[in-house]
Amino acid sequence: MFRTYALILILSMGFVFNGCAAFKYLNGSSQEEIEAFKMSKSEMYAELNKLKNENEELQRQIDITNEQNQRFRVESEKKYAQVREQNSTLSQENTKLNEDNQRIIEENENFKKKLADTQAKAKPSVPSFHKAAKGIGRLKIKVLSGDGNFNSAKKMAKKLRKSGYTIQIVDQSDRSDFKKTTIYFAPKFKYEAKRLASKLGGNPALKSLNSTSMFNLIIVTGATK
Repeated sequence: MFRTYALILILSMGFVFNGCAAFKYLNGSSQEEIEAFKMSKSEMYAELNKLKNENEELQRQIDITNEQNQRFRVESEKKYAQVREQNSTLSQENTKLNEDNQRIIEENENFKKKLADTQAKAKPSVPSFHKAAKGIGRLKIKVLSGDGNFNSAKKMAKKLRKSGYTIQIVDQSDRSDFKKTTIYFAPKFKYEAKRLASKLGGNPALKSLNSTSMFNLIIVTGATK
């Protein structure tokens, strides 16, 4: 475009100088020379019109290009806005998923704890001594005859040894009027007493020892065993 303007300026200046020169020239020129000069001037005007048309065409193309660029910018901004909105939505969804996942993990841990507590409560309480003994063979047991017949104590001791119990003492009770077999248990050994009663059968009586004893269990035979 600058080249076109420059060319027009040069031609215009040429017209000015040529016009002055032509005025002097035409004073002493023939008719043929005057006609030739007029034709040259027409050609210059034609060139100017051609350049003007080219310039208008270039300007039109520039306007079209600017319009296309503007339309492209608008479309690009719309697409960019859509992408930003999608990214924002995805970010919010991702945050919600992370929160839900964390909540589920915490609920799962709580359920595990509740299940463990429930299972622990469902299990029978096992005395600490029983855990340390690792078996009924380490219980300290004494067998006494409570029906006046010492053989009943011997038979009871033999039966218990066959079941895996270790009997430290077999003796006669101070009383001989026990109507039924009675199992006395030291503190914290009630579980072992119940376990032994289930092995003996016959629904023996269970009683806690009121006095301190070196034995964990004391079995006193009765009239009905």
